Amino acid sequence: MSKTDQLNWLFDFTEQHSEWCILLSSHFATTAKLSLFMGSVLFDEKINVFASPNAKGKIFFIDTTNLKTKARQYVGRKKILPCNDVHTKKVLELVKHALLEPGRMAADVGVILPFTGPALYTKKQLRIHGIQNVEVGTPHSFRGRRKKAIIFDTTMAGVDYTMRPIDDKKVGEHQIVRLLTTIMSCVEEDLYVVADMSHFMSIYKDRLFTKILVLLKAQSDPLANFLSPSKQFDEMEWDKRATVLAFSAKRSAQGLAQKEPTKTR
Repeated sequence: MSKTDQLNWLFDFTEQHSEWCILLSSHFATTAKLSLFMGSVLFDEKINVFASPNAKGKIFFIDTTNLKTKARQYVGRKKILPCNDVHTKKVLELVKHALLEPGRMAADVGVILPFTGPALYTKKQLRIHGIQNVEVGTPHSFRGRRKKAIIFDTTMAGVDYTMRPIDDKKVGEHQIVRLLTTIMSCVEEDLYVVADMSHFMSIYKDRLFTKILVLLKAQSDPLANFLSPSKQFDEMEWDKRATVLAFSAKRSAQGLAQKEPTKTR
């Protein structure tokens, strides 16, 4: 009806057709900090954000500049489908950190990557390390659904080219806004962002994606000790780990019941 996929134009369309179009401008947020950031940066203060009394959630921004990583070509693909081994190891740590929050299970955690290549690679590495039921995909595959913790790995580092999905000079600023809106809208509690800022400040110097990363980093919470929870998760007893990695509490209870030894009289 509005004949546009640009979010900012939808506000103008609503104002121009106020006789039959109603703008729902208020948002009752459970993640106050992230929602306020979205309302201010992505929606130009046109959304009124009200914090829930039970609002919580943190923004963790992991800058991998000092790790000097480099994205490489995902093996077996003809087109550019990069992956970043060091970032993937960091993502594994963050997944374990997110899973150790009280009451969380694997289905409560999601990993989002901007391209198909690193999504496939990261999913494979999680399975190799025995982490099941943590969903991994691109923003498009997560659209319309929410997770208690979202880990967003930007992947790119150490190369001299830009990737089309995160370069507004190639796809337009509105596509970058849609991509980041989709990612942030999936978050119920905590957002983890992994990015090599030195790469983005040089290769994507004047891009919208970089500008938003800079603002997001400025709003982030102090970093936690991610290595210690990772070790704690690895040392967890098999039955407790099985409960955490189950798709749901019901499946977890069924699985443990099946593995109990048969009682004899």
